[in-house]
Amino acid sequence: MVAARGSSARIVAATRIVLCAIFLSSPEPTEALHIAAKGAHAWVAPEGLSWFAAQVPMSAAVTAIAYRMYITCAFLGLAGLYTRFALPGLLGSAFYLFAIRQLTGVVLHDMHLLWMLALLLFATSERTWSVDAWFRKGASFGPAQATERKQSTFLFWARTLLGLVYFFPGLWKLRAQGLSWALSDNLQNQLWAKWFQHGTVPTVRLDLHPGVLHVLGIATIAFELGFIMLVHIGPRVRIGLAVAGIAFHLSIERFMFIPFSSLWLCYIVLLSGARRPAGGRGHLAWRSMISGMGAGIALLLAVQGFRGKTQAFPFACYPTFQYRVGDTLPDMIVTTTDASGQARVVPMARNASGHRSQLAWGEVWSVLGLYGAALSESRLRAYVDEELARASITATRVRVEIGYFQTDPAHWGEAPKTRTRVAVWERYP
Repeated sequence: MVAARGSSARIVAATRIVLCAIFLSSPEPTEALHIAAKGAHAWVAPEGLSWFAAQVPMSAAVTAIAYRMYITCAFLGLAGLYTRFALPGLLGSAFYLFAIRQLTGVVLHDMHLLWMLALLLFATSERTWSVDAWFRKGASFGPAQATERKQSTFLFWARTLLGLVYFFPGLWKLRAQGLSWALSDNLQNQLWAKWFQHGTVPTVRLDLHPGVLHVLGIATIAFELGFIMLVHIGPRVRIGLAVAGIAFHLSIERFMFIPFSSLWLCYIVLLSGARRPAGGRGHLAWRSMISGMGAGIALLLAVQGFRGKTQAFPFACYPTFQYRVGDTLPDMIVTTTDASGQARVVPMARNASGHRSQLAWGEVWSVLGLYGAALSESRLRAYVDEELARASITATRVRVEIGYFQTDPAHWGEAPKTRTRVAVWERYP
């Protein structure tokens, strides 16, 4: 099937609009301002960002300038105004702010937004649905046929990257556990772990229906491995993939409380348009730049995927959920003693209702040395200091332990099954 002329242009323009809208709604830039203000003592650089943490200035003034540039360029890109200047500005400022956000010791996997935006720089997205196209200000688009070839090349590589995002988590599930990942009690324990973290049990208890979980587990592996094999076949297959993918992610959000709209909103590239780069020689240099960029990102993503390297930025294997999960989950237990000898357990990084976000869970495990980074007592103490100060708590003694709590909802609220002392600070602070 040959796509109608102009369909690729509309999809590429829609991709620009969707990406800019996602950037504008992302909480990462504002979180980056807070993280930069903490200072280097609190930073843990994942693979790929050691040079960034060591050499790039991250003062409050520089970060604030980057934030203003980010917001301005995102709005300009959304409108398609001065697009050829706005998108590179957005890419640079987004990389800077998103990189700062990764310095908590927990990588947030939405770097696909940066990859898509990098490809979009050369795809002439301003040709359609833009203020530039309306006024023709600074927009020398070139022949329509040549532009269509560039845009079909963009779509080819954007779809390929989506396929690679899914492929390696599926591969690692099979490599780690084989089909027992889906056919054992693993998924039940995965659900319990997420419910425990959120302190909420869904109305529909999938954990009570192991047969359903086994079917969903097999379907998950098939979807992740099959995406890359099907994404270039044709429009109808891609629409089927998009429907399956949206159902997949909404189900995960519903039953495991893991939202991933920043990924499935990028399914806009799965709509019609050419299924592979069109032939012809028009604007060959621009098409080569898109292909070179796409191939380079795909290669780096494949390297990280085969390594199973999830804690890296800006190229990483996306979360695999490959490991068999038990029926307990570690948490930080902080016990303070005041001048009168009164002891109390202080919740860490929880709001008034006792809830802790997924990112906060990751940071807690990171400072305990359980996830992403080795235990550093100075970093642990700085983290506890900040949390106690936020709660206006003073103490003469602080004890930090790791407690392993049962995740089965029937045992919530019980004491930990085991606990291990991590650190004790006398004459605190």
